[in-house]
Amino acid sequence: MQDRHLLVFAIVGILTAGVVVSKAWDAVAGKDQAAETPTAVHYHAERFDPEKIAAMEAQLRREPKIVDLIHASPAGVEWQIGVHHDGTSRIGFAGYVCQQLRSAGLMNATTDVRIVDIDYLRSNPGAFRAASLGHVRCADQSVIAP
Repeated sequence: MQDRHLLVFAIVGILTAGVVVSKAWDAVAGKDQAAETPTAVHYHAERFDPEKIAAMEAQLRREPKIVDLIHASPAGVEWQIGVHHDGTSRIGFAGYVCQQLRSAGLMNATTDVRIVDIDYLRSNPGAFRAASLGHVRCADQSVIAP
């Protein structure tokens, strides 16, 4: 449970830092905040039913490969799925998770799934990119570099 809290705090910290940097940059550039498009906090315009999200989390947790997961919306990577690294790429598994999300009606144009090495992440809290074993944008199945 402590690892999950570290994961949540790391995600919240990354989102907060992104918004702060964005607002600071806009202030330096002299941009009017009110006239601008929504900030990163509003990255996912479409909100999904929390009950559907909870059901999907429960379904995914039953997958034998999945050790832990986090759904964070809005976030740059909405679904972070922790697995034990077996030396293989997990791009295909990320695509499989995307299919599950699509079937449940929990996918939009910006839904991303990242599969992470949970053991590496536990040793290096917040290092999602370094722990990445596969990252896919669900809408078009494009692979995103860590």
